[in-house]
Amino acid sequence: MSRRQRALASLMSTLFLSSCAMTPVPFALYGQDHTDGTGTLDPRHGSIQATLDGRDYHGFYIVGHGTAVTSTPPDPFFGFPPMMDSMVDISTNSARATMSSDDGSRISCQFLFQGHRALGDCQTTSGKHYQMVAETKEKTNP
Repeated sequence: MSRRQRALASLMSTLFLSSCAMTPVPFALYGQDHTDGTGTLDPRHGSIQATLDGRDYHGFYIVGHGTAVTSTPPDPFFGFPPMMDSMVDISTNSARATMSSDDGSRISCQFLFQGHRALGDCQTTSGKHYQMVAETKEKTNP
């Protein structure tokens, strides 16, 4: 199996396992002019939706992600080539989102998340800013 195939297999299994345990996360949008909105992040599909000023917005979000590859250096005494490569999946807690409504209005968001919590900033095309706040408790089995 090539290095790229191993990386893709590792990434797919990580994404599959993490998406199985996730449920949609509701969030609130708070405007400076005391206008509020609501929405939902869905980690299973990377989708986001919000209702703000009577408009429904739908879109997607992307989480910062990368892969690092390291190699064991050759043995200087024997001059052997590296014996093993290792791959590390790097995922941050930083995300960006874009949403649009049927009338063409758009909202873009940047947020940080941890578990079922998120905090960030959203901006409409007209320049209005909203604070995004989500905090739910994960369900536990009694």
